[in-house]
Amino acid sequence: MAALLQRLRPHARTCLHWSFRAGIAGGVLFAVAWCILPFPVEDYRRYDASNCITDRNGVILRTTLNPAGQRCLPIRLDEAGEWLPAAMIAAEDKRYHRHHGLDYLALGRALWQMVRHREVVSGASTLTTQTIRLVRPRPRNLLSKGVEAFRALQMETLFTKKEILEQYLNRSPFGGNLVGIRAASLHYFSKEPAHLSLEEAALLAGLPQSPNRLRPDRHPESARTRRNHVLERMHAAGFIGLQEHDAASSSPVDLQPWTPPFLAPHFVDAVLHRPEDLTLAQPAESTPSFQTTTTLDWTLQQLAEAQLAGHPSEKARSAAVVVLDAPTGEVLAMIGSPDYANPRDAGQFNAALSPRSPGSALNPFAYALAFDRGQLTPEEV
Repeated sequence: MAALLQRLRPHARTCLHWSFRAGIAGGVLFAVAWCILPFPVEDYRRYDASNCITDRNGVILRTTLNPAGQRCLPIRLDEAGEWLPAAMIAAEDKRYHRHHGLDYLALGRALWQMVRHREVVSGASTLTTQTIRLVRPRPRNLLSKGVEAFRALQMETLFTKKEILEQYLNRSPFGGNLVGIRAASLHYFSKEPAHLSLEEAALLAGLPQSPNRLRPDRHPESARTRRNHVLERMHAAGFIGLQEHDAASSSPVDLQPWTPPFLAPHFVDAVLHRPEDLTLAQPAESTPSFQTTTTLDWTLQQLAEAQLAGHPSEKARSAAVVVLDAPTGEVLAMIGSPDYANPRDAGQFNAALSPRSPGSALNPFAYALAFDRGQLTPEEV
């Protein structure tokens, strides 16, 4: 045995020598790559967002699709509510706050299982590497995994954990053309993410794994099974207690489908073409990101629409209404025609914004001038 060890010692020294040199070379290459391949920060500051147009009090009037035909309504992480961040971490990356982009424990487990079973059994993706993949999709191969790992390490030096989680929540797919947690929350439950219950948050947190196969509106049982798995992981991670877990797991999948609103159509059409004239200069601090807050007051708009709908005159077929705030000139209500959906009377034509002769609208000013000059009195016809 001693003789064998004596014979192997030079080979061991050679292996250590070359391993050391390979490590040095790898470190140098890594440092060079870090310098010459800077992280594309601007790609992560920008979203392919839809336009969410609201009245001055936050009532959603219309949401548009982005150029890719998706509904994406980004929000800040503090607008995601109590349960969603915890549910997403439990579902996708339980050591998220303890690693720096790569989970080496999960990576080692995945490599061991691949060697043992000669096939990929489990992944080692983190929320950071998944965010990298969502921003710039690549083929699923070892080279892509290496690039994503490298970018994840870079990202963790430039973004906080909260910023990375916010990126993931806003970029993940949730079935169909839904991208991001706000679009999913509105679509499936007709509520903002901050108002989701524990079981609703867990259900949505489970969807990005396979958004179309787990869609709760098409595959409710699969979605329920995945939701309960997320709840189990939340309980194991200490995010929820046993009583909360049991209550949420036993609840049914209760969807409340949302129909995207199409309110104040003439006004919103005008906003899409001339936003600078019809939007608030300083929206409230609580206004969600990527939201267009307009001057419209939906309560006044409804009153104006009701008055016009109840007008007995046949001339109301071509009527228009504008309500302004006198001190500021802000448009509080606008109706371009009595029926936007009526093609016979050109309902989509916005008479409120069309140039026209002032006609009799000048008469009151002429009368007022005559009164000022003493040429007329209110008693005269």
